[in-house]
Parts: sequence; structure tokens; C-alpha cells
Amino acid sequence: MPLSVGVDFGTTKCAVARVNRRTGRPEILDLEGSDDGIVPTVILYEDGSADPLVGVRAERSNLAKAIESVKPLLGCDLATTEGENAEKARRLFTERGIAVHQIATDIFRFLLRATSEELGEPPTSAIITVPAYATPAARRATREAAEQAGWPVSYLIAEPVSAGIAYFRTTNDIDASRPHRMVVYDIGGGTFDFAALYYKPNKSEGPMEFRVYAKYGDSSLGGNRLDELIFLNAMKPHLEDLLKEAKARSESDYLDYWKLALRAAREAKHLLSEAEEAPLRFATGRHEKIWTLPPVKRSQFHQWIEPQVAATMERVDMELARIGWRSEDITAVILVGGGNRVPYIRDRIERRFGKGKVFAASRLDLMVALGSAVVADQQWAPNVIEVLARTLSVRVPGKANECRPLLKRGLALEDAKRTLTCYWQSDNASSISLDFCLGESSRWGDNEFLGRAALTSSEPLKRGTPIQLSIRMLGDGDSIEATARLQESGRPLDVTLERQTGDASLSTGSVALDHRPSVDIALLIDTSGSMHHRRRPLLPEIAAVGEEMASTIAEAGIDAWYAVVSYGDSTNGSCAQCLPFAPGGDVLGKRLRGLPLFLGGPEKEPSFRALRESLPALSTARVESSKWLLLITDAPARDWDEEIAQWLQTNGFRSVIIAPQQSAYDLSFDKLAVTTDGKYFDLSSELQRAFSWVAEKITGRQSP
Repeated sequence: MPLSVGVDFGTTKCAVARVNRRTGRPEILDLEGSDDGIVPTVILYEDGSADPLVGVRAERSNLAKAIESVKPLLGCDLATTEGENAEKARRLFTERGIAVHQIATDIFRFLLRATSEELGEPPTSAIITVPAYATPAARRATREAAEQAGWPVSYLIAEPVSAGIAYFRTTNDIDASRPHRMVVYDIGGGTFDFAALYYKPNKSEGPMEFRVYAKYGDSSLGGNRLDELIFLNAMKPHLEDLLKEAKARSESDYLDYWKLALRAAREAKHLLSEAEEAPLRFATGRHEKIWTLPPVKRSQFHQWIEPQVAATMERVDMELARIGWRSEDITAVILVGGGNRVPYIRDRIERRFGKGKVFAASRLDLMVALGSAVVADQQWAPNVIEVLARTLSVRVPGKANECRPLLKRGLALEDAKRTLTCYWQSDNASSISLDFCLGESSRWGDNEFLGRAALTSSEPLKRGTPIQLSIRMLGDGDSIEATARLQESGRPLDVTLERQTGDASLSTGSVALDHRPSVDIALLIDTSGSMHHRRRPLLPEIAAVGEEMASTIAEAGIDAWYAVVSYGDSTNGSCAQCLPFAPGGDVLGKRLRGLPLFLGGPEKEPSFRALRESLPALSTARVESSKWLLLITDAPARDWDEEIAQWLQTNGFRSVIIAPQQSAYDLSFDKLAVTTDGKYFDLSSELQRAFSWVAEKITGRQSP
């Protein structure tokens, strides 16, 4: 029988969990070197010892010389990477002679040995957790360290996603029989992580589903940063002379004192979760003088951390605005991570979302591990639909520091694929290359290099030869797969993917990208009973005029992508089904002729609600494209929604409304069209005219 586990490899703590087959609930394994199931992410290399000490034993043996918080250093290229984490990695290697990757591997090796001893046999598969915004290099380094230690890694999962899943399997606080839009707010030891999830319950024999709509993380806003604020404000002024003396002796002594002081600050932080005041005591060793410092008041601590908490709330608001979620749309806010024990943080979140929506487990620091165990277990694993956390871009050939977006963040990984056209720029050349990066900037240097695709032809090609290059994100979203062929003959080219440094000086070969104008068109179509059970069935007519519009746009040489949303009465908590943006009129035709039908009801169709549900899909429209929304219904709108209109305006969508006018002129639809520089057409007499008008505006050509 498969033996699957989940592993939370944290900045300050680790834990391993598995699902109890009898109860169906995940449980934390009580490993050697743990304290109530938690293994401190601390390792000590002792002189003359073959194996390092890990966890509680390392802490108790010689904390000053032990190595902590290695996780944020994974994936740092010591030669080229800048920033605090890279500097720590360089210093660690210089002073201790130990590479970060080796430290992580040794910790993973200890966890595997302890897990195998606890279970009586080695696990057959494992899910490893990573921060929501971990870089591709960090994700690869984490996987490689675990695999080199012997772990059979299935895949990686974002920590806040794992924690959200755990909440539905370990508590009864949230009604799991109905759908939920939920936010996971995770302040762990090293990072602040956030995820927006849509939970759909199991209504038959299938698994429950979690769809990720947004995720974000920041390594500068974790629990360690809160410890530093206590040290800087309450401890450093009193220890200035001691720290200067230590630094004069050696950098190593200074760093050891700094580490011990941060540990004292962390203990005070934990006490302030329960008390109004916490003592501060600091010692440089077991038998050294104990420095008793003025106590820290909770009110002081809250004042120091207020800017950090405000920054996390601002980031959450930005992500929710991007996908169009309002506070009233969110039914659950799940708190995980030890940092959420701080009363001020919970109070701010409750004031932001409403006290009744905020939930926290009794063991905030175990939820990530418990969720990864659920995902790892074949019998209980939910269906998790992950998204691309960063935008995939290609470097513009000939412009070392400019890149062009290809796949926008928020796109479901299963839909993260695209075909682009490029052109050979040199006569008699047989090889070209393109560089890819992940990030939100149009400047190449601000993003993270992902890889290079080298395209090779078996024979030299002429200048201007068009090439079709197809890109698809793989697995965890940290690598790509690429294929290429000659556009005219279909002959395939060899494609080699390379990982190397992304210096601006790297040559991208002699190639030009396709610079055709682009447009993204979303069709929001009412498919309730009245749209197909009527004297004049509208859905076949919509398919016909939609294909005609797509053909006109394609003939004009415009690169068009289409999304289709069908809606009606709610089913399983949702009133809309979204098919994401995909290229080509043939795709549009197939989608329009295979629209899922919703049952009709006595109420007006929920056009604005369906539009709000489709905003996450609309948010994945290409940055460089002009954007259109076509809303088609035979019923008036229920309500006006100012926020939706503002979202469409902000994101550059023009709205074309095709709805009744003669007997049921709808002011809400008219206002939406006017607000977004669109137009309102009458469904009964102007259906074809509406699609023709859109084609004219996009192509600049007048219909005959």
C-alpha cells in the first residue's frame, strides 16, 4: 500500500504529517528531534562528528554555533544574486565552508530517517511545501535538496494553499457542504504568504475541489521580521557596547550574539500573545552573565509592527482587487502561521473582513504540514487547480533589458500555454535562441531568469522564415516545455532548454518576434432556459455571428484570443462557467457550439454576479492586447455594480451589451456600456450588427 506524507520545510520549524486511514484525518508524526511534532529548522555541525545534530538537539547543544533559517537562502546564486539572502549565503559559505544546498539536504536527510523510523518503513511519496511566491530557483533547489536526501518527491505545493485545504479536513468551523471564497493569511517564521481560494464541495463520489485564484508572498514580512523589530527597538539600545565588543573580536562573535538576542526577542513575542507585558533577558552563553532589560509592553510591540501589518493588508487588498473579489464576497478568512498569534494582527484582519469570517486553528503552526498530507494521500486528495504565480515573459531580441509578456499571472497552470510566431533574421543561419523570465516588470533585469530555448534547424534557413514556437508551463510552474516548427511546411525544429544566468549581455540570436496587433475578447453569454427554449433560438445564432466576427478579425492579421463564460441560475454555488482565453477563431466556434446550458428560473438572470465570478478569468488577458467584453442576455440586469464597472475600466475592457431594449430597456446595462466606452445593442434586432460593430472597431474596416 502506498505510504504518502506531507513535509512542511519551514524557515524556523519543520513537520511531517500523514493521513490516518481509519479516521481520514491528517496527523502530525512525532519525530525524533521534535517538540510535540515540530522539528526546529536548526542544524549544528560539530567537529569530529560524522552526522550533524538537527532540531531540538542542535538547539540545546550550542545554539550560538548552530545554523538557522536556511530556507530563504535556497536558490541563491552566490556569484550573481544580490540582496540580503544572497549575502547571508555567501557569508555562511565563507565562514563555515558549507553550501546552503548541503545544509538543506542534511536537514531533509534527518527528516527522512526520523519519518522512516516513526512509520516503520520509508514513505513512497511526499508533497513538499514552499512559500507562495518562491522563485523558480528556490523551488528547484528545494526539490533537489529533498530528492538528494532520498525523499520521493511527487510535487511542491504553496504553503497557504496547503493550509487552506487542511482547515477543511481538520476542523468543523466552516460549513464544508457549501462553496466558499476564502482568503488564507499566513505569517510564518520567514515569509508572509497569501492565497485566494475557491472551495467547491464534493457533491457526488468525486473529490472536493480547491481552485487557486491568487497567491502572493513576501520574505521581508515574516515572523522573523517581527523578532527583529523587538530587538532593534527594545534590546539593541541597551546592548550597544556589548555588540561593539563582540564585533571588535570577530564577525562570528557578533553574529552569534545577534542570533541569541533574536531568540530572546522571539520568546518575548510569544509571551506578548498572552500577556500585556513580557520580560527581556539575554545571555551570551549558558554560564555567562544574564542581562535583564526593561520589559516590553504589548502596546509598544503593536506600535512597532503596525507598518509591517499595514503592508501585508495593502498587498492582500491589491491581489483581491486584481481578481475582483470584495470583502462581502469572501466567506472565510483562515489564519495560519505562528505570527497570527499576535493579537494586533488578528484584530486588524477581523476589522478588515468581519469578525465572524475569521477562523484560526488551535495549532496555527501545523496547518501547512497537515494540508500537504491530505494532498499527498491518494484516497483523500482533493482536486487542486493551481495558478501561475508570476507572469512569463520573453526577452525582446536586440533589446537586452526589455521583455514582452506571454502568460499572465493568475492563469491556471493547466491553461498556461501559448504559441507565438518569430522570424529568422539572418540568411543561412541554423540556430537561434530566446530567453524567458518570470516577473511583473517590462524590464528584463527586474525579473527572474527562467531559461533559454535554443532552436536548431537541420539545414540553414532564409531571412524572414516564420517559426511557430509553442510554450507550456510544466508541473509546479517553475519550468517550461517548448516545441517549434516551420510555419509554412510544418517541419519540426530541435529545441533545447537551458538554465543559465540571465545576464543582460546574453545574446538572443538573430530572431524577431511577431508584432501583430492583438486583441482579447471575452463573451459572457446567458445560457439559461429562455435563451434556447424560444421561438427564435439564439444560441446557434450567437455561434454563427461569433465565428463570422472571428474570421473578419483573423483576415485583418490580428492575433485574437477568446474567453467564453456561460451563466444562469446558480449550480453548486456558482452561476457561471468560465473557459479561459485561448487563441483562434476555431477555438471560439467550438466553444460557442458546445455551451453548457443552465436551467431557467423565476428570477432575472444574474448578469452582474456572473460578471463578478468571471473577473479572475478576465484578469488573465494579455497585457499588450486591446480588451473587449460582449455580454449577451435576454433579461434585464438585477442590480448595478459600480465596482465591476471600475474594474473593467481600470483593466482596459470595452463593454458591448446585447440585451433587450424595446420593452425592457435597462439603465444598468446602458451605464456599463457608456462607462467603459462601449455600446448597448438590442438583442431582438441588432445581434449581428453588434458583432459586426465590434469587428469594425478592432480591424478599422467598415463592413460591406
